[in-house]
Amino acid sequence: MSVYLANQKSKGKVYIVLKKSFRQDGKVYSKHIYSFGPAEKALDNMYWLLDNPYEFPDKLKNEGFDYFFIKDWIFDYLTKQPTER
Repeated sequence: MSVYLANQKSKGKVYIVLKKSFRQDGKVYSKHIYSFGPAEKALDNMYWLLDNPYEFPDKLKNEGFDYFFIKDWIFDYLTKQPTER
């Protein structure tokens, strides 16, 4: 399983979303996990999560992520390079 940030277009806007890819029956699928919002606000939303650890979304917690992943996602967003975990 691989987790990555992706651009997703919807109704003329671009959103930054967290996705995971996985193989099933020899095919590669991706699943939308969480949206950080419109591209122009996504980085601000990630920094807000970093500054407010008690507000970490349950949706991400339920997928097995915690507060410490946020820095990796910010790095990935800024460098356009995935962080290996």
